[in-house]
Amino acid sequence: MSDVATQPLYARLGRLLLRARRWWLGAAIAFIYLYSFPYFEARYSADELPHIYLAMAMAERGSLAIDDEIRSFQLTVGTSTYNGQTYSSHAPGMSLLLVPVYAVMKLCSGGKPPPLARLFFWLRLFGAAIPSLLFVLFLSRCLDSDDRDRATRRLLVLGYAVGSMALVYGTLLLSHHLAGALLGTSFFLIRGIDLRPGRGGRVTAALSGLAAGAAALVDYTAVFVSPVLLVYLLVRARDWTYGQVAAAIAFCLAAAVPVAVLLTYHWLCFESPFTTGMHHVTDPAMRNWLNSELFGLGGFSLAHLGQQLVSPRSGIFYYSPFLLLAGPGLVLMITRQGHIAEAVVCGFVIAVSYVLAGSLSHSQVGWSVGSRYLAYTVPFYVVPVAATVEAVRSRAIALGPAVGLVAAAMVTFTALAAVFPYYPDGFSDPFFNITARFGLAGYLPYNLGWLLGLSGLASVVPYLLVVGALLLALLCSFGPGVARRMIVAGGALSVTAAILTGYYSLLCHRVPPPASSIDSISTTWQPRYRGLDGARLHRTIAPSAGFCQNAPGCGQASPQSPAQE
Repeated sequence: MSDVATQPLYARLGRLLLRARRWWLGAAIAFIYLYSFPYFEARYSADELPHIYLAMAMAERGSLAIDDEIRSFQLTVGTSTYNGQTYSSHAPGMSLLLVPVYAVMKLCSGGKPPPLARLFFWLRLFGAAIPSLLFVLFLSRCLDSDDRDRATRRLLVLGYAVGSMALVYGTLLLSHHLAGALLGTSFFLIRGIDLRPGRGGRVTAALSGLAAGAAALVDYTAVFVSPVLLVYLLVRARDWTYGQVAAAIAFCLAAAVPVAVLLTYHWLCFESPFTTGMHHVTDPAMRNWLNSELFGLGGFSLAHLGQQLVSPRSGIFYYSPFLLLAGPGLVLMITRQGHIAEAVVCGFVIAVSYVLAGSLSHSQVGWSVGSRYLAYTVPFYVVPVAATVEAVRSRAIALGPAVGLVAAAMVTFTALAAVFPYYPDGFSDPFFNITARFGLAGYLPYNLGWLLGLSGLASVVPYLLVVGALLLALLCSFGPGVARRMIVAGGALSVTAAILTGYYSLLCHRVPPPASSIDSISTTWQPRYRGLDGARLHRTIAPSAGFCQNAPGCGQASPQSPAQE
């Protein structure tokens, strides 16, 4: 009989609890990522459908044109037209990732294309959620190797995974976050590389180069960051020994593979390796905008940058205020911690993203949460934020507000991810006028709660319990001692409450949302059940502009779909 079998029951239970304590955080994050399935068939997704259609075309016919898929399913505007054929206007990297998943799905469906809803679910799972969770695990391991204490590591992981755009874009087929995860992987691999002989530096450099090149294959904005990572590797290889030069060459050769795939894709579709889908966009308005400037980049504007950074509509700091800690963190990395190269890389990537975001002549293009044009830079905030947290770690009074900034971001993003992860352009304060309004009125998407027979607000009770457990774990992490934990938790709760209350009191009622915009969302909502009430939706939070009590459908419950009978 084995030693394990002869051990007392309490010893085995203790070891099991210890193992569960080690993995519960990752399990809770995975639960949040996988809980909701926001699917609205009537919304012609200009971002997700082209990725799906291209994957289907490659798997079905070995073709890059998606005309057959558009005829079979839905029209979408995220396309390009060239020589009479329609192509995806996006970079093809995410679609290449989806091809084997679709092939398996088709095999399981008896050789027929699966329904669109099923395609969305499984392709999102394997093309977005699982890669995102793998990067969260990788990030946690990298932070663990830095010898940071468990509480600081937990704060950083929760801030990134649950309190940033990673939670929203990491569960949808949008390439911005996947490109950011690949760039972050490349950065952290270089950051931890050991270039001494026999330490596997060349393999690590090759993996880093492959990730950097794949990021460009996934999203075009990565081309501004990938060369910076090569420079970072060259700085790390300051002695220029044979092994270090070989590592730099390995990075370049590995990065060249996905870049060659991207250029070949352009050549096959548009007869030029340097002509992208952006040059031949099908939608006339979008085509005129892109062709009038360099991919929509015009003159730099502080007003456009401010909208991307701090506005309630799409500000990255509005939704993730803890990222503001990266500013002092960069200074601390240079002046006190001696991490000059890391600080320069992170600061340069963030600064370049600001220049690009401020140069967008139309800062709001498409439905999105936060500034999706900055989503790929979020991994580069982690190290500077960590520097700030470590600097105030010994002072509970200063640490509390830092924890509160993370907690506020977690509340914001877990709420919007559970309700509606698309913000239309017609809302000046979408968090309250979409997330809170629709959520409190019972408009919630498909989620795991529906499988348990729950509907409406009751369907998110398990989700809220897990979010509450994560918040409690974050607030009570920073010891030692009860008094210190209470000081940190009290300061954090005060800051969180002040932020959310300030957002509500200062912004919520300033510009009432148009009733037509609310109706355009509510009429296409899925799933539909008897608890949906148009009048209640318009009255929740604050009356919408143009709302009339006698408007058609107001005060009447939405019809119950056959699936809910």
